[in-house]
Amino acid sequence: MAKPYNEINDIGNPLRRYPDEKCRWYAVLVKGNYEKKAGFYLRAIKIKVYLPLQKKLRYWSDRKKWIETPLFPCYIFVNVNSTDYYRVLSCPYILKYVSFEGQPAVISQDQISSIKTVLNSGLNYSVITERFKINEQIKLDYGPLSGCLGRIVEFEGKDRLLISIDNVSYNLLVSIRPNYYMPAV
Repeated sequence: MAKPYNEINDIGNPLRRYPDEKCRWYAVLVKGNYEKKAGFYLRAIKIKVYLPLQKKLRYWSDRKKWIETPLFPCYIFVNVNSTDYYRVLSCPYILKYVSFEGQPAVISQDQISSIKTVLNSGLNYSVITERFKINEQIKLDYGPLSGCLGRIVEFEGKDRLLISIDNVSYNLLVSIRPNYYMPAV
């Protein structure tokens, strides 16, 4: 007879088991320049994938062209429960889950929603990997990013909204007007 979930005590314990079998977002490390192929493969096996893309103008010697590139190189996000967790690793382009202390790092739904909101807002943004001091957290009440949480930081002499994507070491910096935000309670 199978043991109940709370009695399972594997030495490796590769996945923290949740009794509700709720889907959670995880960051997955992918081979370089294979993000789109990995996303296509995972969608084909019915795994929910989010691959944020940005348009960039690329120059060649004879032409220039707008192309879509991953917002976070070598990372995609998957929304899976514990039964689909290992199916993700069956993709030949996936290297591993992003993890801390041996446990996969769960990405909150709020952070995924913030990324989607920024990309759909039409505001100027940039992706950086620099670390910032923790400042007062703010909530945007007006404008295209209404409802997003972030921090105001100074970057290149200007105040910007910092949306930190925990567990992946990337941040989104967004240029916004000061009248759009107020301190979060």
